[in-house]
Amino acid sequence: MLERRSGSRCGPLHRAIAGDIEYSDDAQLLAVHAFLDEVYPEFELRRIDGQELFVVSCERGEENGHPHGQGVYKLVVGEARLDALLRNEKAWLRARWAHATALPTPRIELRIVREQDLMYLIGYCLKDEGLPHCRSVSGGIDADLRGRAKELYLA
Repeated sequence: MLERRSGSRCGPLHRAIAGDIEYSDDAQLLAVHAFLDEVYPEFELRRIDGQELFVVSCERGEENGHPHGQGVYKLVVGEARLDALLRNEKAWLRARWAHATALPTPRIELRIVREQDLMYLIGYCLKDEGLPHCRSVSGGIDADLRGRAKELYLA
C-alpha cells in the first residue's frame, strides 16, 4: 500500500524551484484539481484490474493553508522489486502533474504503510470532505467505508 503526500512540510507549492515566482491560491487549487482529473482514469483502470481501492484528494495544509494533494492506494506488487516500483510510481505521478498544470511539481513522497493503518489514512484523505476547496476521486470505497474511515480519523 502506498501513500502519496505533498503538503505543508514540503514548503509552499506557490514558489517555483527556479526563482521566486508567486502563484495565487486559486492557481494552486486549480492545479491540484487538474492533477486529480489527470490521475483518476489510471487509478480507476488499476482498480478494475485488481487494485483494491484508492482515494486521492485536495486539502489545505493545517499550518499554512496551502492547497495540496494526498492519497492512499493499494497496489498488487507480485514479484516486482519494490524500489523499482516506487521509483516508477514517483516518475508517473510527476509526469501526470506536469501534464495537468504548468505550476512547478511539488515534492512527491511515497511510503509503504501497514495494512492496519489503511482505514485511518483513508479518513485522513477525506477529512476535508464538504469544505469548498475539497475534491476527491476514489474507487473501491463505498459510503459505509468512507464513513467509518472518517469517524476513525476524527476520533
